[in-house]
Amino acid sequence: TACTTPNPNFRFYNNEFIYSPSQLYAAGMKDNLFGVYVAYANANVTSTTIWTASQSLTPSDAWFQGQDDRNLVVYRSIPTTSVLWTAGIPINGTNSPFCLKILDNGNLIWKDYSNNIIWQTNSSG
Repeated sequence: TACTTPNPNFRFYNNEFIYSPSQLYAAGMKDNLFGVYVAYANANVTSTTIWTASQSLTPSDAWFQGQDDRNLVVYRSIPTTSVLWTAGIPINGTNSPFCLKILDNGNLIWKDYSNNIIWQTNSSG
């Protein structure tokens, strides 16, 4: 799980992930593409995807950010910082902190402090 507290705008860079409790799935940046991947234990993430963000590009400078305004965004920094993908969540910042969690069925969820699901991939392996 990754939450906006204590890091208001947490980031995943290439090859950084969170894992399902069973460690069968990982969510994060693989080859600069944000997605949900099949994993075989911690630090052994495969290229098999369950879900991927529909990024406009997969440049080497991409990163994923969970933001305290409720949105999920993939950015790039070169030549200037620009958005490659967004979950398109209405920004209102209520019920912070927000947490990203990958479940044992491969579904990635983004929820608020009250455990309301704000966004999810609706994926399963």
